[in-house]
Parts: sequence; C-alpha cells; structure tokens
Amino acid sequence: MTSTDKRPSDGYWTALNDLPQAGSSKVGTGYWKYGSNEFPPSNVVIWNISPDNDGVANCAGLTLQGTLEDVNCNSTQSYICETALTQGGCKQGWLNGDTSCYWIGNSTDPHELVTWDQARKRCNDLAYAAGFTSVSDLVAIDNASDTAFISGELPYLTQNAILHWTGLNYKQGRWQWSSGSSFIPNMVQWAVEPDNSGGLQNCATIRMNGNFSDQNCDSKHNFICMKPQDVGE
Repeated sequence: MTSTDKRPSDGYWTALNDLPQAGSSKVGTGYWKYGSNEFPPSNVVIWNISPDNDGVANCAGLTLQGTLEDVNCNSTQSYICETALTQGGCKQGWLNGDTSCYWIGNSTDPHELVTWDQARKRCNDLAYAAGFTSVSDLVAIDNASDTAFISGELPYLTQNAILHWTGLNYKQGRWQWSSGSSFIPNMVQWAVEPDNSGGLQNCATIRMNGNFSDQNCDSKHNFICMKPQDVGE
C-alpha cells in the first residue's frame, strides 16, 4: 500500500504511460503500459474518467482518491518511486513481459532477416550473450499475456510489410511450437491461412496486426525470441 500523507500533492507520477517507442511517429494507441513494455492486468488500473488517448496526455498520475488520470507528460506533479527487493527478470536489450523475456529483431537491419532455423539459433545465441542461465527459442503464444504483449509491442517496433518468425511450425501432421509449449489453436489468428502453398510453407510468421502467416522455412524474415525470466540471479 502506498501512503501519500507524508508528501501531500494534487497528483503523483506513476510509470504508466502510452508513449510511443523511440523513433515512432505514433502518438498513442491506447496500449497503456508500465515503463516501456509491462502491460498491467485491466482490473488493476482504475481510471478517473480516463484515458482520452488523444496523443497529448500520454502519462498517468495517481490521484488522491487512488485512481489514475492521463495527463501531459510535461506537466509537474509529485512522484512515487519503486524498486525491486529481489534480483532476476530480463537482461539489457530484452523486453519484460509478465513472466517471460522477449527479443524483437530490428526490422530496419537487413542482417536481422534470417531463415527459420537461423532465427532459432540467433535466439539462443542472444540469450547466451546476454548472460541468461537458460536457453531461448522463437516466440510461442499460449496464453493471453503473450497475446497482449505482442499485440502491444509490434505496432511500435515494426512496419506492416515486415514478418517476424515465430516458433510455430508444421511437423508430424500438426502445428506445434518449437519450444514445446502447448499449441492452443484459438490463440493463433491466421491471415486466411495456412494454405501451405506448394507444400513448402511449414513455418509461421506473425504480422504487425498479430495475424499469423505460413511461410517457406528457408525464406528470410525478422524474428521474435522468447524465454522464461531468470529468477534469483
């Protein structure tokens, strides 16, 4: 519980914001998050008749009534700081989800366009280079938290024409995740596919809008890596 009686103010800054990613021209999409990538459960955030999502009031302050209000980030308020008591989580360059760490390849770098097998190796190499104690694989979406994270981040970090490899591939007569996560069909929204054109499209990419598309595994695309957060490092 946060106490504000020792530092009286009309409002207090929180980390919740709708700021666009650096270099993005977007002015806000309504995907409110803590910091740059932590999306809170909807039942945790209680708005005071807000937000307007007008591209101006992109930061959230805590009112004396305990509700949140979207305000201009350049206005002045008091603030509340928080620090973790335990170590762990995600390494530098990786994005924090609820329980997972994500790496979204730079869609402007042609060297980040790789085949599906190369993308899996890149994920593992990136995790090793960052100092994680466990391996990484291409992203698997098997719960609502993963869906919310990807749908919230991709519009900021990529362009509509860019496809990102996921861990979904067609093997032994069925679609499955390369990481071994459970494949739940209703978690995957196909873009009128899979059509397995020519019998060669056995690996799946994800588009900016969250729709999946089957592709030839030897074609080159961007990629998204995912791994469980390391705890207690």
